[in-house]
Amino acid sequence: MALFKRAAMPSLRFSPGVTSSIISIRRASSMAPPKLNDPSLFKQNACYVNGEWRAAKSGKTFKVNDPSTGEFIGTSPEFDSSIYDQFIQKFTEAVKSFSVGNGFEDGITHGPLIHDRAIDKVDSHVRDAEKKGATITIGGQKLPNLGANFFQPTVIRDMTADMAIATEETFGPVAGVFSFDTEAEVVHLANQSDVGLAGYFFSRDISRIFRVAEALEVGMIGVNTGLISDPASPFGGVKQSGFGREGSKYGLAEFQTIKSVTFGDMGKPLQGKLRAIPAASWRASVASSSPAHQASPLAPIRFFSASQNLQKKRKIAAPKGSRSEEAHVDDAPSGKRKGGAAPSSTPNDAAAAEEIDPLDFSALITAFGPIDAHFKAQLQALSHGGRFNPTNLGALTVHVTSHEMADDASGTMTTVAEDFPLSELAQIVPRSGRTISLLVHDRSYIKPIMSAVQASPDYNQQPQRSEDNDLELLLKVEMERKEDVARRVKEATQLWRERVRAARTKHEKHIKDWQKKKTITTDLARKADKELQKLQDKKMKEIDGEEAKAIKSL
Repeated sequence: MALFKRAAMPSLRFSPGVTSSIISIRRASSMAPPKLNDPSLFKQNACYVNGEWRAAKSGKTFKVNDPSTGEFIGTSPEFDSSIYDQFIQKFTEAVKSFSVGNGFEDGITHGPLIHDRAIDKVDSHVRDAEKKGATITIGGQKLPNLGANFFQPTVIRDMTADMAIATEETFGPVAGVFSFDTEAEVVHLANQSDVGLAGYFFSRDISRIFRVAEALEVGMIGVNTGLISDPASPFGGVKQSGFGREGSKYGLAEFQTIKSVTFGDMGKPLQGKLRAIPAASWRASVASSSPAHQASPLAPIRFFSASQNLQKKRKIAAPKGSRSEEAHVDDAPSGKRKGGAAPSSTPNDAAAAEEIDPLDFSALITAFGPIDAHFKAQLQALSHGGRFNPTNLGALTVHVTSHEMADDASGTMTTVAEDFPLSELAQIVPRSGRTISLLVHDRSYIKPIMSAVQASPDYNQQPQRSEDNDLELLLKVEMERKEDVARRVKEATQLWRERVRAARTKHEKHIKDWQKKKTITTDLARKADKELQKLQDKKMKEIDGEEAKAIKSL
């Protein structure tokens, strides 16, 4: 994400995976200047074989392994049911020849996966397929004797479309093999995926080759081969496999910008002035010194070019109820509210007298709703993890300073400081071993988050940098004494009571105003005050119960 913030970055390219496509789409929606070229390599590529399959079993044509991820490229191949069993047998025998270990050693065909989350994902996909009726013909297990991130090359048969490996990125040495009976069936199976980078199929029927190649919703097709990448050919996918192309003239076009400059009513005086004159000078010349231009109904010059004013980085929306959001509301013109609604006019006293019911406390009860929800959630968080609960930790305020291009087109940089809750800058993930992982969205947020956690009296510790992920911070969960948590519960419920009393006082003020204006009688006001006190007592009793319940659960 740091690259996105550089206005000088003309083009970006992502690989691999759907995540990069989502990042690209979000960035594109923010109207930022960098162009995006995201083929998203190595997604669930469809591969199907019909009838003649001898070419398909060749290591030169059927892509079996990718060293960078330890993955089968044809992750979900489909085979004609008439040759399905025969191919499974041959394929399983071929996989037996694979060797897993240190990739720098001779004879090793498969190395480790990238990290523990990758190995867990591969294992969960295999277990999911097994649970839903698939059969593992070889592999399917971790290899802890080699290391934490090694997994056996695996072949799975009897696959169905509802299995995770059929629709999600596995990024591991697993091939789930489908069978099919008709051409329409296999095309439908391949096209129901949300991704579409490449498709491979094997057939000797020339009519079928062109028909299926047209029907498959992918960016690249390999017919009777799995080797389709070439610098002279456009490389890229469709749907969630990204947009844009690499290679060929189409790939070069992704890094170019089309600019349109329209000149109107130029006339002879300017024909010799356009050479070696700065653009600003001759634009001014057109505007001031051309008599023909002054009488022309056409604009003399139109420029379609990148403007610095359009190159502002994406802003994180201010959280609801934050100071930033309140500031935007306060800046609204007087007489309007957020959303453009004007304040309602005050009814006359006679109409108001008909509508006023001092014994109607529905507005007050409605006001209690969000107050109750807020403090109940806070008590639940204190009962389940205390200050290290993801909800509480995510609410920690982080001060972020960034640099932006000034709006005056002067080219100067200005410093912008904003406050955000931690949950908007990082994903909070509890880990085993009394550890919390903070997966930071952007490298520039790491230092502000570390400073905020260290400065907070609730945490007062320096987050540790992960050895496996540059964008991961680790927090050690410190157990709180029961007495300390109970004290925090009582503080929360006391603040809850104060908020309830404040809401009651606000409603009570309305009753006194009505009595002062003689809109209601004194007796009716006294009755309303008694009922209001009963409602408050009932609410206080409810809060006492929630406090006792929370302390008991510690």
